Amino acid sequence: LTAFESLMKFSTSLWYGKLVMVQLLRFPYTTYAATDLLAAQKRELEQIEALVASINEAFPGSVHLIGPHEEEPKLRMAYFGVGDLYLNTSVRTGLDWSPFEFVMCSETQM
Repeated sequence: LTAFESLMKFSTSLWYGKLVMVQLLRFPYTTYAATDLLAAQKRELEQIEALVASINEAFPGSVHLIGPHEEEPKLRMAYFGVGDLYLNTSVRTGLDWSPFEFVMCSETQM
């Protein structure tokens, strides 16, 4: 998010209104069975939400945040279908099908 914010600050005339970042937040694997986030995870989510609000205040509509409770396969596939770039920044993903899903959705658009 901070890199995107820098891009928008230093290249506003080039990218503002043409580029939208969709940040998809998923539950960590350790909390899939749990119904609530841990305290540290809640703090991290609050920091992300504050950064998104700051970016959108400076550049309205530039970042769309999908929280862990909003994420669903149909919505994810729709974003994958219209997206031009997929950036997986998780530290530990295990067997993550998201990159494959992105490629499959992108190829259906070609």
